[in-house]
Parts: sequence; C-alpha cells; structure tokens
Amino acid sequence: MSKNNTIGTIYVILAGCLWGTIGLFTAHLSAFGFSSLESSFLRLSNASFLMFILLLIRKTSFKINRTALKYCFLNGLIGEALNNLFYAMTINRIGLASAAILQYTAPIFVALISALVFHEQIKLKRRIALAINIAGCLLTVTGGKLVISNMSFEGIFIGFLSGFTYALMTIISAKKLYMYDHMMVLFYSFVFGSLFLAVVPNVISGIITKMSYISFVTAIMFGLVGTVLAYVFYMKGLEKCRETANIPVYASIETIVAALIGLFAFGQQISFIKLIGIMMVIASIFLTSKG
Repeated sequence: MSKNNTIGTIYVILAGCLWGTIGLFTAHLSAFGFSSLESSFLRLSNASFLMFILLLIRKTSFKINRTALKYCFLNGLIGEALNNLFYAMTINRIGLASAAILQYTAPIFVALISALVFHEQIKLKRRIALAINIAGCLLTVTGGKLVISNMSFEGIFIGFLSGFTYALMTIISAKKLYMYDHMMVLFYSFVFGSLFLAVVPNVISGIITKMSYISFVTAIMFGLVGTVLAYVFYMKGLEKCRETANIPVYASIETIVAALIGLFAFGQQISFIKLIGIMMVIASIFLTSKG
C-alpha cells in the first residue's frame, strides 16, 4: 500500500469511528421524542449551519463551478436525503439491527459499480474480504439472532436501497468530487440534503414542538461529531484512496464503535458471537488493505 493509500485508509477509518457515534446521538434524540426522519433532518441542517460557519472562518468564497454543484446536488439527494430517508424507513419496518445490516451491503454495490462502470478488478482477495466484512457486520450488529421470517419484503427492499444509495454516495464523492474543495462540497451536499428532507410533511413542525435546550445541544453535537468531522475525514480519505471498492470496508469499523458504545454507554452486552463479528470486520479491513 502506498503512503497516500495508507493516509487515506486512516482518514476513512477515523470517519467510520465518528459515524459509530450516530447511535448515541439518535438514542438521545429518540428519548426526546424525535423520529428517525426528524433526527436525520436535524443532523443535516445542523451540519449545514456548522459548515457555513467554518467556511466563513476560512474566509472561503461560496462560489463553486456548475459541474461540482451538479454532483453536490446528486450527492445531497442520493447520499444524504434518500439514504437517511431509506434508512429511517427501514428501521421503522424491520428494526435497527436489520437496517444496519442492509446498509452495509454497500461494499457489494460499490464493488459491482466500480467493476462495471470504472473497470476496477474485483480480485479474489477483495471478494473474500467483502464476504468476511458483511458476515462480520451481520454478527456484530445482531449477535447472530437475525430472524428472517419476521422481515417484510418491503422493509428488505428499502433496506437494500439504503445500502445502494450509500454506495452511490461513495462513487459520486470518490469519482466526481474528490478534486474539489472538501469543505465546499460537504456544505452544498448537506444543504441540498436538508432541503430535500425539509419538504417531507410535518418534519419541521414536529421538530419545533419537541425542541428543548438539551435536545438542541444534542442536535448540534450530532451535526458536529457524527456528521461534519466524520465527513471531512471521509472526503480527505476519498482523495487518497483511489480504489473505491475498498472504502466502505474501511468505514465499516463504524459497527465496532457502535457495539462498544452500546456496551459502555447503554450497558448492552457483547456476546461471544458479536466478538467474533468484530474480529471478522477487523480482519476484512486488514485483508483489504493488503489487496
């Protein structure tokens, strides 16, 4: 692995670690009565505001060329708004654990799209790493207790859409936006994502009726830690990692961090099966980095 790839891998892994805190913030917002969709809007709208402040501090011009703006529009629609919406809908239909598993089918979609569109080879070692990674995520999130019979076809289908939109976000960012200013790209992507979610009926009115000082601070921290900082590291990683199919595998360390937060913050136990899953995710990241 080249020096640039190594640095890029570290950035993406850091992003995955920060994304692992999403469950912590959503659990607190849920306790205040916010739905998954409302939490998603709070996440993106606060991230937009924070990125705006950061760009003002940097004294950056908000001008961006039309090509970049077009892909920021697509990223905001697909990678931010639709991904958050599909993920929330999946949670409502089949539960958080199953939704998280389907979200992490993204590496398969990225590998297939990269092979079909960008002619990236899917080597045997990468195929094995993808299989180990997905199996590891499955065990880490569910502890091996996934009950297929209780899932609705609709929930499964929408869950795959969440994984597919996450994969498209990776493709768009890695192939079309990596050469532009990261902060500017993130700002416009967050803004477009927020605007798309804002048009969903009753989202804003529902947030207003439930908002308090504590929930407001929680939402701001969600936008900062679980979104702005995570995406800044992610975009910097995309700039360095030129093999797009590897990126979601590195980011899947999110499931490990989420499991650890569940253990220490909420007292959720890590069973032997979950521990095996964690070890499989780590092994898949190591195997991918060597491929």
